[in-house]
Amino acid sequence: MSGVLLVHRGYPPESEGGSEIYVQGLARALARRGSVTVLHPMDDQAMPDDALRASDRDGVRVVAVNRRRPRPAGFEAYRDPGPAAAVRGLIEAYRPDVVHVHHLDGLSSGVVFEARRLGVPVVVTLHDFWPACPLGQLFDLGGHVCPGPSPTRCLGCVGGQVATPPAMRAAARHLPLLGSMGAIAGRVARATGRGADRVEARLVEMRAVLAAADAVVSPSRFLRDRLAGLGFAGIEVLPNGHVAPRPAARTADAGRLRVGFIGAAIPSKGVHVLAEAFRRLDQPTATLAIHGPFPPYHGDAGYEARVRAALGPHAGAIRGPFPHGRLAEILGGLDVLVVPSLWEENAPLTVEEAFAHGVPVVVSDHGG
Repeated sequence: MSGVLLVHRGYPPESEGGSEIYVQGLARALARRGSVTVLHPMDDQAMPDDALRASDRDGVRVVAVNRRRPRPAGFEAYRDPGPAAAVRGLIEAYRPDVVHVHHLDGLSSGVVFEARRLGVPVVVTLHDFWPACPLGQLFDLGGHVCPGPSPTRCLGCVGGQVATPPAMRAAARHLPLLGSMGAIAGRVARATGRGADRVEARLVEMRAVLAAADAVVSPSRFLRDRLAGLGFAGIEVLPNGHVAPRPAARTADAGRLRVGFIGAAIPSKGVHVLAEAFRRLDQPTATLAIHGPFPPYHGDAGYEARVRAALGPHAGAIRGPFPHGRLAEILGGLDVLVVPSLWEENAPLTVEEAFAHGVPVVVSDHGG
């Protein structure tokens, strides 16, 4: 294998979600067989838009394209020519045999079209619902699973982006009142249908993106079937591959049940559900540990406070983020892992890692 270009929305250590960690593992494995380049977006306010920053990590060439937020293109940022030009330059410089797209969030649909124009095969692996959903998870901002995209339904989540002028979106980063005005603009957009044509244009474009790929794969049958029902056909199932782990020695704590959560603590992951359940359990012999960051969720930075309130006297369960290198150690100190997701997960890396380390898992009864 002479060359692979992997494209994703982030890459460790700057971003350490499950799919980012998976892509890192894939890149390292492929680098043992040939040349590998990873392209991902970054947000560096000190650098100009579309500037590139390259580095070598563990034998992998990592290239970040700067996409300062908020982008001037607003909702149409998925058509941004900057990342497409970056891919064109990387293809011309490194001549990869294949472009393997894992996520286009923060990038551009032009990544796929530009690769095909240059005659390079494209594979797309789906880690969530990004072709169908601008937010990626088919989980609306009201906290409910979305039945599927439609121009008017999507306005309930992205109407503020569609209806709010770019200058107001930029100012809203510093003026919370204007942020509230953006939310109001979103509700008005859904009530009036203003901007529905722009949402429909995105759906049309994403169907064209997948149709242009040589192969589209999903790690789970569930995501394939869910997207097929929404008009995204031709997706094949290919389970995630993993390097056999070296589990840490399991520690013991006689007479106690050690419950844990691992991952990004955001509303769609249902951490508040676990917090409320544990508080209601009121079992002195049980302990809870929540390992992971509380990143802002579509502009909402108040989720950690809500989880702490739900935990009540157990607020010490929040342990914060950790380097992925400690995963085996953390799993080794749990008796059960809980994945209480409210959105319909695809193939959670955390579940597969827990299985590999011999840790039982309790999961929500839906999704993949």
